Amino acid sequence: MNQKSWEHFFHSRLRVEMRFDTPLLLLARSTRSVILALTMAVVPTIYAQTIWTGPTTNFTQTVHNSTDSDVLVAGKVALSRNSAQWLFNTAAGETSAGDSSPLDTEWAFGSIENATSLSYTSFASYRDGNLGAVLGVAADGGSPASMVLHLINEDTYVSVTFTAWGEHGSGGFAYTRSTPAVVAPTPTVSITSPTNGAAFTAPASVTIDASASVSSGTVTNVAFFAGASFLGSVASSPFNFTATGLAAASYSITAVATAAGVSATSPVVNITVKPPAPTVSITNPVSGSVFAAPASLKLGATAGAAKTDPLATAGVSIGAVTNVAFFAGNTQLGSAQASPFKVTGSSLGAGNYSLTAVATAAGLSATSAVVNISIVTPVAISNATPAINAGHFSFDYSVNPGLSYAIETSSNLVNWRPVATNIPSSSPATFTDNSGLSNSLFYEVVLLPNP
Repeated sequence: MNQKSWEHFFHSRLRVEMRFDTPLLLLARSTRSVILALTMAVVPTIYAQTIWTGPTTNFTQTVHNSTDSDVLVAGKVALSRNSAQWLFNTAAGETSAGDSSPLDTEWAFGSIENATSLSYTSFASYRDGNLGAVLGVAADGGSPASMVLHLINEDTYVSVTFTAWGEHGSGGFAYTRSTPAVVAPTPTVSITSPTNGAAFTAPASVTIDASASVSSGTVTNVAFFAGASFLGSVASSPFNFTATGLAAASYSITAVATAAGVSATSPVVNITVKPPAPTVSITNPVSGSVFAAPASLKLGATAGAAKTDPLATAGVSIGAVTNVAFFAGNTQLGSAQASPFKVTGSSLGAGNYSLTAVATAAGLSATSAVVNISIVTPVAISNATPAINAGHFSFDYSVNPGLSYAIETSSNLVNWRPVATNIPSSSPATFTDNSGLSNSLFYEVVLLPNP
């Protein structure tokens, strides 16, 4: 066995685990004998494997030029060739090929699809013959053989097909190889407003704010959706959009950001749009009214169900008001289920009362503004001594300010007629008869009943 064969036979490298590979069959361009190469191989430890499946690129070194290298990994793997040698790795410090060249690489015949299951050896092991196995051009012609290059330290697999190999000291080589898969950056997007669980009243205008970014490039569109329904989109930052006329319903809001044709969807933000509450106001009594105890109050209110304008549809009512309840503070005085909404609060004693009405429609309630009233115990009416002044008859009488009083006259103490009504603001009140003194009349003061 000659020196080259011994070198080939004992070719080995340091491995994490040692095993015998299956012998490699090297083809020759002529009828040379088959050479069996028995090598020691590495079984690598667990790596994060990378397989280059990107677009192919062509590299050609036309003449002997050791500085003309194909850089696969900057500073780690750059393949070159001298005039009559095999490949070596200039990035690993090699200036010529050795038995383990190119450093940090191993090679196998086969497809990139089977990269992790192939049997690998050094490229130097293929130097016997005239690299017919590499080029795959036997005497009867043929196509270049597919190979896989394993970058050991990077645990990266590259598809390689040699298309030229300079012989007889001419140097140079050419091949087609794969490149890293092109993975477009994926944008990220999230909705910053409204917050999850937010509630609005129909017809709602909801401003949706989104934060969107991408590691490289620019986010060119953010589209907003309610479920599968498209609401609108924004082409540049700030990414916000106002959805108007949202009807009463539950909505699942998402934002979809797009950059360089790649899209990402935000987490869902759930919001609720509630129907508008009904309207209600007390029409009777008016605030500030005074009543005599024990009082039976006639309470009245107006109430209506509001309208809502759902997106793209005509306005519809949320439903009729089905109940109006009247309260004095926290005490319910009565309720009415249909218009006109009126009830009577009976036998209310003296005191100050805060009256409210609560209207209900479609399960929603609204409370009216407060109406404040007073109920007083009537004082005994007493007349002061009458007086005549400038031909007019007048007298004072004791009252409860705020109650209604009638002044009546009679010529016979049987037939009485009202001549004046009064709601005095203070006590005593004064009555003056401007009709003159031509007739003799009797006068009485009467407390009018509560309205």
